[in-house]
Amino acid sequence: MTSLILRYAEDPATGLPCLEDPSGRLSSAELDALGRAVEEHFERLTSGADGQLLDLGGAVGPNLPRYFRVTLADRDRRCPTLLLEAVAPPEPGVRTAANAAAEEPLSAAPGRWQLAFLAEIAERLADTAASSSRSPLDFVLADLRTLLRKDPRKFTLLLFAGYLHIGDALSREHGEAGESKYAQAARELVRLTNGMLLEGALAPLLSPPAADTSAIP
Repeated sequence: MTSLILRYAEDPATGLPCLEDPSGRLSSAELDALGRAVEEHFERLTSGADGQLLDLGGAVGPNLPRYFRVTLADRDRRCPTLLLEAVAPPEPGVRTAANAAAEEPLSAAPGRWQLAFLAEIAERLADTAASSSRSPLDFVLADLRTLLRKDPRKFTLLLFAGYLHIGDALSREHGEAGESKYAQAARELVRLTNGMLLEGALAPLLSPPAADTSAIP
């Protein structure tokens, strides 16, 4: 199947990425197996250069291509398009996207923990039984991937901002009076980042705490 070219792109009907076979040579089950395998490498592939060699290992079974040459299109879109051309096994010593990632030192891989975070989320979603509730989760995951590609620092700050929201909500739920430490931290974060966060990202935490009227007769 070395002449096979597949397309991993956003489905306009659902907003979710899916694998397509323009030639129609693969069955739905084969496309599904390949699509799940490609998804595991999506963050690494979209952050790399054209021409990466993708090795799917034994994830897709013995009857499907294992090696693909990858070209990216629509890099600036929420979900970039991957064109995957099946190729013959490489010569010994040729690095693939998978083993290059394993060999790359942490100091030379900016955003590596963020990539691992997204890969972990994608894996957990893939383990969830298919249902209509997965579509919004996959949509948000695609947005996170886009943000990481465009601005890794803002990605990290928004994760931290999300934790501040959760911490503040839990503090209020447990009866903490006045402004929580999480809300105070939000004010400090806004000051330190000097407008880098999206407008309104921390707005609910920056509102003055409601006055305690429980003691008023």
